[in-house]
Parts: sequence; C-alpha cells; structure tokens
Amino acid sequence: MADFAPPPPPPTAQASPSKTPWWKRKLWRLPVWSIVLILLAVIVVSANPKKSQITSAPDQTTANVEITADATTDPPATIAVTTAAPATNALPVTTVPPAASTAPTPKPAAKPAPPTTSAPPTSPAPPRATVSQANAAKAAQGYLKFSAFSCQGLIDQLIYEQYSAADAQYGANATGVCTDPAVSQANAAKAAQQYLKSSAFSCQELIDQLIYEQYSAADAQYGATSTGLC
Repeated sequence: MADFAPPPPPPTAQASPSKTPWWKRKLWRLPVWSIVLILLAVIVVSANPKKSQITSAPDQTTANVEITADATTDPPATIAVTTAAPATNALPVTTVPPAASTAPTPKPAAKPAPPTTSAPPTSPAPPRATVSQANAAKAAQGYLKFSAFSCQGLIDQLIYEQYSAADAQYGANATGVCTDPAVSQANAAKAAQQYLKSSAFSCQELIDQLIYEQYSAADAQYGATSTGLC
C-alpha cells in the first residue's frame, strides 16, 4: 500500500484546533501513522479471533465473580449487645418455705380398764334340813295338791298340825308359795275357782273372801279377775 499525504488545509483560514474525537474524524484527516496502526490492529484481530475471545473471557469471568461476590455477600451481621444488669450488693434472699404444720396425731384415749367385778359371794350351802323340816316340807306339798293356800294360810295349817313355827315356815318356803309371786297368784286363782264351784260370789265378795284366807290384796284381785267375774 502506497503512503499518501492528505491535502493540506487551505492557507487562507487558520483552523482552530478541532475538538472532535479522533474516532469521529474522517480518515483523510488522520495522520498517516494513525492509519497504519489501525490497519495493523485490524489484521492482528482478524488473524487471532480465539485469542481475543480467550483474553476477553477472564474479564467476563472476573466480572461474573465480582457480581456473584457482590450478590452473595452476607448481610452485615447483627451484633446483639447484651447489657448486663448492674450488680447489686444486696445479699440473695433465700425464701424458706414455711414448715408444714403437722398437727399432732391424737393418741387414742386409753380404754378404761373394765371394772373388776368381784364374784358375788357364794352363799354358803343351806344347812341340811332336819328331819322335822323335811317332814314339814313334805306335808306342805301334800296340802297344795288337794287345795289352794296362801303363804300364811299354809303356815297356819302346818302349825295346826303341831309343827313348830320354824318348821312350818321352812315347809311353806320349800313350796315357793311364800317366795315366788307366780306361785302365790296361781294359788289365789285356784282358790277363787274352788269358791265359785261351791257358792256364788260377786267380784268384791270373792276378793274379800280371798283376803280373809290371808291372800294379799294383789293376789286376791288377781284370783278374782282370773275367774272372769271381775
């Protein structure tokens, strides 16, 4: 390629220095050496396109790394500032739980000792009846088999038979007519029935007759009532 010089500017007008950038200037206004450098650069770039790509790749990688680094930058860590409470000089207060009030378990009241019951004094065995007493008791049983007697009426009958007063009392007691109210009432009822078989009596007359036979008033009333008369 032949070197050529651009035509010189008109001598009449002295051009002021152009402020237009060099890449916007027309080629014929650039110096010759600038045109040569541009042509050489175009040839080199056209001959080695891969190298240009490789050379530009690290820039892209670096840009990506920088962008990624900027994008993945952790947010600023938040530092939690814990303000310790000012220490107090007061001694720790230990709260002691109140002791559980355990009511004393009442002791069971001691059972009173059972009263000592002394055995009743054993009455001495009755003395063995005498022969006369035994006979008086036998005679009294015989009288009651055939008739009814009050306690005193039976004693009087035995005395009439010449038994002593003591033997007559013993014989009457042996029959129970003087000691057992049931026996004396039974004899009063039996005597009332015997009187009504032989004669007629009113209620009061029968009671008076039984009292005359030395029955108690209670036994006489019982005997008369047992007949249905009273």
